[in-house]
Amino acid sequence: RLRHRVKKNLRVTIPVHTKDVPEITLRRILKQAALSEDEFTKLL
Repeated sequence: RLRHRVKKNLRVTIPVHTKDVPEITLRRILKQAALSEDEFTKLL
């Protein structure tokens, strides 16, 4: 589980995959994390 840096009560479960994460799964993770695709890309 990961915690949001600003929103300390926000927690997101990230599944461990041996392959690429399906797009729909990634979108759901971003939604739970309250991140836009651009914000996520900047973190990479």
